[in-house]
Formats: sequence, C-alpha cells, structure tokens
Amino acid sequence: MEASQEAQPFGLRPEDQSHRTTGRRCGSQRACEGEIRLVAELDASLADDHANGAADDLIVTVPAYATLLSALIAHDWLPARERLARETILTSLENDPIYACPQEIAVHCPSAFGHSIGWQVYRYDAHTVLIHSGSDAGENALVYYSPDRKDGAVIFVNGANGWVVMTRVVELVGDEPFIASYYRGLVEKVMHQSMPPLTAVTPRASDRARAATAAAR
Repeated sequence: MEASQEAQPFGLRPEDQSHRTTGRRCGSQRACEGEIRLVAELDASLADDHANGAADDLIVTVPAYATLLSALIAHDWLPARERLARETILTSLENDPIYACPQEIAVHCPSAFGHSIGWQVYRYDAHTVLIHSGSDAGENALVYYSPDRKDGAVIFVNGANGWVVMTRVVELVGDEPFIASYYRGLVEKVMHQSMPPLTAVTPRASDRARAATAAAR
C-alpha cells in the first residue's frame, strides 16, 4: 500500500517523489516538517533497483513519526485482530546471540520477548513494550510504546555512538526503566562499553521534553 494511503488517516502529508515528476523538494528539514520523504528523491538511482517501502529507505521527520506513533498508541481505528497480531510474538529472541537479555547486567529481563509483525515485543508479565529500531552509518533510531500504559517515545540520533545516547534518553524519560537497563546491558555486551546506570532521578515533564528534543537534533 502506498505511503499516501497509509499516512492520510494520521494527518501526515506524504509526497512520494518516486511516483511524481514534479513537486516541492526539501530545502531543509523545516521545509518538509511532518512529511514522509523517500531516499529516491535524494538519490534517483535507488528508484531503479531498490524498492522503497516501510522496511527501508523512507525519510521521515521526528514530528511525522510521532504523529504515526500517537495514532498507533490510540489504536481505536485498528481492528482488535490486527492489534493482537502486532503484539503477538512469532519468533523468540531469548537465545539470540545479540539481543538475548544479559541477565548479569539487566535489572529485570523480560518474561518473554521476540519479533511480531514489524515490531519487537518485550513482555514484563502484564506489561508490554513494542520497539522498532534501526541504524545506518552515522544515524540511529529507536521508537517504543506500551499499548497498556499508552505512552512511548521517538528518538532519532545522528552519530556513530547513537545507541549509547538513545539508551541514556530512555533512562531520562523514565517511563521504561526495564527497557533502559536491557539496552545498557546490550551496550556493554555487544559494544564492550561500560555503561553504569544514571543516578536515580524522577524527571519532570519539561525534562523529558528537553531530552527528546536533544536526541532528535
């Protein structure tokens, strides 16, 4: 399904340049705030031999993704069967060589976790967190939300050390301490970088907003 069909119910303004020969280009991020963009717009060669889709090579701003995430959290528009499919673990990550929870580091490992359709699902008994992450050279992204608590965050980071920064942002936001400790464990296990927990704080809403803004820049 085209981006325009998927995005319109959420109030986004998608422009698929791979299907249009004319249209406004982004001179800056602010010029295209809230819009979905395609990598093919920046590199036309990608349109010839590399499909653009939800899995890869879409360019999106933080406000646009936040709009999508807000709609997913509300999820009143989505049939119950499809919500269940998104939250159902299809393949486990418990023994994965990278994503297995480092029990000697993490404060509390999930009771079950693995891949669903399009998300990684982390279940802490009755509490569930859905995560989608990604990275390329010099850019990292982490999006998570809890369908039972109805909160979440969109974190985009420029830089090769993005996973360290994103983990710290999750700590500062403070709504998912078990996820923060899980990612601290992954940083230590996979990146071989010591990452002790931050001093325990209870962040104010303004602090959370500043942390998310700083991570998005």
